[in-house]
Amino acid sequence: MSSRVIPRAVAALALLVVAVVPWLLPHDLAPRAEAQNEAEPAAPHVKQVAAEAALFVSLRMGDFTGDELMKTIFADLGKELSLRYGLPVTEVERATVAVVRGGTVRVIQTRKAYDKEKLIKELVKSPFGVVPALPVPKDAKELPPKDAEPKVEIKEKKVAGKTIHYAGEWSRWAPGFCALDKTSYAFGDAAALETLVAGKGKASAQITSALALTDKHSMVLAIDGKRLKATLDEERKQMRRENEELRKQFDQESKKDGEVKDKKEKVEEDKDKGKKDKAKDDEDDFDPSEGFENLFEYVLLPYKPLYTAKLALVTGDVKKKSYTLKAAVTVEKEDELDDAEVALKSLLYAMRELAVLLPRQEEEFRGLKPLSAGVALAFKEAKVQRKGNTVSTTVTMTPDDGLAKKVRASIAEAKKKREERLKKLAPPPVEDKGPKKDD
Repeated sequence: MSSRVIPRAVAALALLVVAVVPWLLPHDLAPRAEAQNEAEPAAPHVKQVAAEAALFVSLRMGDFTGDELMKTIFADLGKELSLRYGLPVTEVERATVAVVRGGTVRVIQTRKAYDKEKLIKELVKSPFGVVPALPVPKDAKELPPKDAEPKVEIKEKKVAGKTIHYAGEWSRWAPGFCALDKTSYAFGDAAALETLVAGKGKASAQITSALALTDKHSMVLAIDGKRLKATLDEERKQMRRENEELRKQFDQESKKDGEVKDKKEKVEEDKDKGKKDKAKDDEDDFDPSEGFENLFEYVLLPYKPLYTAKLALVTGDVKKKSYTLKAAVTVEKEDELDDAEVALKSLLYAMRELAVLLPRQEEEFRGLKPLSAGVALAFKEAKVQRKGNTVSTTVTMTPDDGLAKKVRASIAEAKKKREERLKKLAPPPVEDKGPKKDD
């Protein structure tokens, strides 16, 4: 749910048709969306995701790292993910990102047993890039070198029989890590990690049915619209509580410093205003002036019928001769179908146009130009259909022979031109002539 307009990974995947395109589901999944008695997946962490997640996306990494075209495009991304996951991406069986109450959590399933202590060191770091250094003992004989890497203070918290390791003081933004079993671990925002590990929520039938598909597809994404709204509403309230607490702390500190003498009347006015604002917020589903609502109400407004639907899912498959997205959106009421159909068609149109515009206008996508025509055509040919309370579509692209080679050459050429351009823009090196000699 980042507020960035087009995250690189999502946009590039969209260009390859197997993109993590939000808010879609396959034709053959429409009946599953209606079913309420799907068998619940057995893996413990999968049950926890079903109990708490409002949105999740799950990738079977081997399908992407084993495909020549995908590997060509995401060579740099693979390095970035290896750093983010704490181990080489080739050792990852499946990566799942889930949005739960409190933030975002990543669940990683590995091909073999991992080094727990190494991962804690790699993943449990301070939020916002600030490393919490341990204080130097008063009786220390000497101070550590200035260039010495500060040690991170790692603490532990027990939750539902598991141990969450986190950096610094406990807060919802503190980075956390939890070993789930020998080949599975979770990390992310501490509060969200606690929510997931505790798993106290009731399993969503929609999320559960989607999780049951993860072993069958390269990628699965699901959104439970009702739960997502509740999660975002809670996020907004939490942010208000935190801002109010910060304001109180600031007022107290200001009084101590003599900067504020008497704010009694102002405080009373703020309390009255706060009550009125709360009453108004209870009436409004989304407040476009705060937090995530800015993103949804403005940037994603054309697609609101999709992310607020009863169930929105997408499956993607990476195969040797083709790339496929099958998708559908199930709504609560039949009279919501018109809006869902328009939104889905709008999304297909946007993806078609992005396939052409991004390589043409954005430098970081220039190397993907050989993909543009094929991807744009695939989205153009996709048709939206209705069945019951579901709208669905399928996007398929069969790449030409040698496409991976063309893309690889195009990426290399674009990189070369970018480096040449940056070299020309760089200031000339300063020549050190040394000290002047006396005449």
